[in-house]
Amino acid sequence: MNMKKYILIFIISMVSLMANGATRIMPLGDSITFDDAYNPKPDSLKAGYRSFLWYKLRDAGYWADFVGSQNTGWDVRPSFDGNNEGHPGWTSYDIANHVYGFLQSNPADIVLLMAGANDWSESVNGIESTLNQIDRYESNYHHHIKVILARIPNRRDHSQQWMSNFNVNLQNLANSRIANGDDIYVIDLEYGAGIDYHNDFQDPTHPNDTAYRKIANVWYDALRRFLPLPAKPNNPSNLVASSITTNSAVLHWNDNSDNENGFRIYSGNKLVATVSSNTIGYVLSNLEPRSTYTYSVEAFNNEGSSNKVTVTFTTKDDYSWLPAVYSVLLN
Repeated sequence: MNMKKYILIFIISMVSLMANGATRIMPLGDSITFDDAYNPKPDSLKAGYRSFLWYKLRDAGYWADFVGSQNTGWDVRPSFDGNNEGHPGWTSYDIANHVYGFLQSNPADIVLLMAGANDWSESVNGIESTLNQIDRYESNYHHHIKVILARIPNRRDHSQQWMSNFNVNLQNLANSRIANGDDIYVIDLEYGAGIDYHNDFQDPTHPNDTAYRKIANVWYDALRRFLPLPAKPNNPSNLVASSITTNSAVLHWNDNSDNENGFRIYSGNKLVATVSSNTIGYVLSNLEPRSTYTYSVEAFNNEGSSNKVTVTFTTKDDYSWLPAVYSVLLN
């Protein structure tokens, strides 16, 4: 591909990402992407590096959408986007045979490709085939994809020389394709993640959460180079007060963002509470009877705050001092 053409496609792609909202990221690989191990846990708790990466992206205010036909980790807390294309036991050749269909079903803007650990070979032909299929999809659908390609982690005790040789060959392959205009960025998970090969594994093959967190850090540092800059969250809307009594009320609002860290609730200019992301309600207490209050809510993340949305309401009168029969009639 002509280099000027590649640069133009890259710029158009980045502008498109910023215009269309969330960046679609496909975690693609084998059991390390899926989070499988010799001592299996239920799919509802499988997260691997993906949950740690999701938390870092959200905390920094990036708007990302993980995509894929697989979904795991729905019981993990804090919750995260569990979609992926991790396939335990698959070789890079298996991935090459399916990646075109994966992208047809779940188009991605960025692919996080970590494969080859099941190949038992120094050859990177399967990775090359996978990249060729991604290129074919790009050409057929006129949709640019950034590939972040991982030099794969070794086994426990750094015991497999073929994996180290595979990574050298993978780097050479990437260098050659990059020189010809392919949009690839390589990360080093064998040496560059700080994995302790004696202590950071849950079995001879699979990392533990300590290593997964380290792996997530490397993916995150790479993604920051290519993701659109974080944006402030959208304004919440439709703030209403309901269930109003003499001394309490309930605030409700619409959450219109996917990138907020939380919401701040104000009484006038005084901050009265901060609640977590995806919250859409808050109970007010210790209010005074027959009093008018103005409350406002804003969304926030690391990039700043949205505009506030405001509501004004009046608490009910307190007729508790009257005989019960009059209190019932007045209310």
